Amino acid sequence: MAYVQSLGVEPAAAKWHSGYTSGSTEFAYLTQHIVTIVPPNLGAACVDNYKQNGIPVSNAVSNVVINKDKVSGYSTSFVDVAKG
Repeated sequence: MAYVQSLGVEPAAAKWHSGYTSGSTEFAYLTQHIVTIVPPNLGAACVDNYKQNGIPVSNAVSNVVINKDKVSGYSTSFVDVAKG
């Protein structure tokens, strides 16, 4: 998920929506969710719950084309929520 991090988005906030493979090319469709970064002392079950129950960001989607394990194209409307 280095691609997602390069957009200023926490990897846990990007959720797989759908995708497919054609030959050596993969197509991924992601959606963005607001997630709370949970302190590690709260335990793995709590962290998993936050990752699964993020709030969807309306119209925040990303389309990624991966060819031979490298991002060869993308479009995104993800929002950098850290900027507030």
